[in-house]
Parts: sequence; C-alpha cells; structure tokens
Amino acid sequence: MSRAARLDEAMDRAGVASMQRLASLCRVSRSALYRFAQGSDVRLSVLERIAHTLNVSPAWLAWGLDVERLGEGALVVRGDVLDPATVAWVDDVRRVVPGAQVVFQDARQMQ
Repeated sequence: MSRAARLDEAMDRAGVASMQRLASLCRVSRSALYRFAQGSDVRLSVLERIAHTLNVSPAWLAWGLDVERLGEGALVVRGDVLDPATVAWVDDVRRVVPGAQVVFQDARQMQ
C-alpha cells in the first residue's frame, strides 16, 4: 500500500474528510501534507503530528510498518522482511540507536 493510500485510509478511519481539515487539525501546511503523500521526506515533527491527529503510528503512516515497543531499546517490527524499504528503516534505527534490539515478524506469515 502506498503512503498516499495509507494516509487516505487513516483519514477515513479518523473521520477527516479533506486535506484542508487535516492540515487545520494537525497544524501542518497543506503543501507539507501533499509532499508527504507523494513520498517526499518531511520533518519528523510533522510526521508525528499527522500520525497523532489520525491516531496511527508514524512508522505505519510513513513506511507501512507496524512497530511495537517491547521495552527500553527493544522493538518488534511487523512488515515484509524482504522489502528493501523495511530493511533500510531497521538499519537506520540500528545505526541511530546503537544497541537497539529490533526483532522482525514477517507480516505475510501472520495473515
């Protein structure tokens, strides 16, 4: 599912009818929302405000990953373990947070 499709789905579930309304609710410019939906990078604070407003995880909204914190420095990542974007995300986490424990669960096997 594309980032735009996840954003649309989250907006539908949250009852937010338009990008204008979402922009107002999360205090983000419409242009930032459109850039995000098209796959461009946005600041983490912007991503977090959008996700919080829509009651979804930032990782799911941006990358389609279901991430659960197990404890301090430990995450479970549910996603496609063969997807290069998923692997790159986990590599980034491991690089930015040395010693982080990241456990993969293949979402395809959980269905």
